[in-house]
Amino acid sequence: MAASNGSLVKNTLHARIAGLALASLLAAALVLAVGLGGSAAPATAESAFVTKSPTVSGTRQVGKTLTVTVATWSPRPTTTNYRWYRDGQPIDGATHASYTLTSRDYGTTVVAKVAGHRTGYATAARGTIVGAIAKAPGAVLTSRPIVEGIARAGVTLTLTKGSWSLSNLSYAYSWFRNGVAIHGATTQHYKVGSLDIGQRLSGHVTVQKTGYAASAAASAETAPGARALVAFSGDGVKKVGRDVAPGVYYTYPDQTGICDYGRLRSATPGDFVNDGDGLPFDTSVLNGQALMNVRAKDTYIETTGCGQWHRISSAGPARSIIPGEGMWKVGTQITPGTYQVTVPSNSYGCDFGTLHDSEWNEINHEGFKHRGFIATLTVKSTDFAVKSYGCGTWTRIK
Repeated sequence: MAASNGSLVKNTLHARIAGLALASLLAAALVLAVGLGGSAAPATAESAFVTKSPTVSGTRQVGKTLTVTVATWSPRPTTTNYRWYRDGQPIDGATHASYTLTSRDYGTTVVAKVAGHRTGYATAARGTIVGAIAKAPGAVLTSRPIVEGIARAGVTLTLTKGSWSLSNLSYAYSWFRNGVAIHGATTQHYKVGSLDIGQRLSGHVTVQKTGYAASAAASAETAPGARALVAFSGDGVKKVGRDVAPGVYYTYPDQTGICDYGRLRSATPGDFVNDGDGLPFDTSVLNGQALMNVRAKDTYIETTGCGQWHRISSAGPARSIIPGEGMWKVGTQITPGTYQVTVPSNSYGCDFGTLHDSEWNEINHEGFKHRGFIATLTVKSTDFAVKSYGCGTWTRIK
């Protein structure tokens, strides 16, 4: 019996040792599994917020402030982050619930995003497109533009910018004659010409800034434009270099008679210089502007019934129109190009052409069109002048 008890104790001890060894092996296997990325037990999944897309309040206009809110959070997040985007890119410093729109936002897509955070909950991020951003109201005029200078043919006027409520503006200028825009007069300066005599001039300023509506203001009108200072006047023979300096001159006959003028071979009235065909170099004009080119080599000129002559340098800027009756200096009064006009129905006919000097028989090209027809005239930079009678106002087409 004693032997039997000893065997029993011995067997029981062996079984305990074996059990402990198995337990150790299982524990080692568990550690190994965890070390290799296994899991002793499945993790608890994060809960999800219950929320809605954010809404944006405020005026969608440059200079105005927008505010983004989320109406419902369940549960309420412990921290909330805000971010504003412009065309998909984060806007520097725009990390609050409110954001003031700038001029850079005009014409772009602005988005507001809100993210909520809470321990045990997956981060919830929601966004909304703000919509079209409107321009801000334009600059407010605080001081009216002013035309500086005397409205006299040959004088250059300057239009001041005026004063405005905004800074960093861009400016555009335009000039008006009796309330009608002057073609091509779009700089801050304007040279008063022969067409402005007796007319009132004014200037308009338009200001712009990115993200803001345009604003405009007009100056007061000037007094009626005065004629240029007279270079010479009166009928009779005049000596070049003493009575008249060399140069190109213009005049407007008073339409009560004929303006006749030309170069002379001597101091004898009517002793006009002849061209190669024996025709005298004299010109007769009934109406419209007349031109006379006095050369340094000329000795005498004669004018009759022409009134006051002015230097062509005072005739104003070159324009892209041929403004009616008369002779017009290329380069000084009109720009080279191709011009076109529909002959008025009340015209006796359109007589036109280009000249290589100021006399009628110095013709490069001429043409004639009846009333209702379309006339075309090509003016080259090498042409001296253009003549046009009964044609109306020509417009440059190229």
